[in-house]
Amino acid sequence: MIMVSDLSSERARVVRQLNQAGIPVVGIPLFPWEHGYYFTVDNAPQATKRYEQWKRWTAEHGLVWDWVGLDIEPEARVYQQLMANPWGLVPILLPLLRDRQRVRRAREAYGALVNQIHADGWQVENYQFPLIADERRVGSTLLQRLMGLVDVRTDREVWMQYTSFVGSLGPGILWSYGPESDAIAVGTTGAAPTCPATPSSPR
Repeated sequence: MIMVSDLSSERARVVRQLNQAGIPVVGIPLFPWEHGYYFTVDNAPQATKRYEQWKRWTAEHGLVWDWVGLDIEPEARVYQQLMANPWGLVPILLPLLRDRQRVRRAREAYGALVNQIHADGWQVENYQFPLIADERRVGSTLLQRLMGLVDVRTDREVWMQYTSFVGSLGPGILWSYGPESDAIAVGTTGAAPTCPATPSSPR
């Protein structure tokens, strides 16, 4: 997977090297850090425009992608506040519960983006926190409204079961959610230099 937050010639060169080596690559279009980095519940229209920019950059440099990935997560400021002071999340998150149509709008917008990516010839995967499975079972949207998750369906759903974040609970999470997932991400090596909001973790 290649996180594409800058549409640079240098990054394109790396992708071409992987293409030439015959290594399958998933391209994940993202925003530059100063524009928010992640695709979120609130920036779906901008995410669609960013995908179009990414597609033009792909064509310009002759890049080959096996899949396109959609990394739809909470806003970067949520992660920043979580690291600084978790209680500071309360005034950030509570107002989000008032707009009950917010999740529906985002789901429809990202569903349309998935259809567009299909029309452009790629399969799509997305990255989801496994707690979304519990919401689906009970028919709730609380976590989606509170945390900004978007339950958009794609060809392959990768559950972010980051054992690096939960210590000794990691094996239990894998046993609980792993068997029903299409694919799983089980660890993280910490933040990239261009994404200071992502918590760093041991390997």
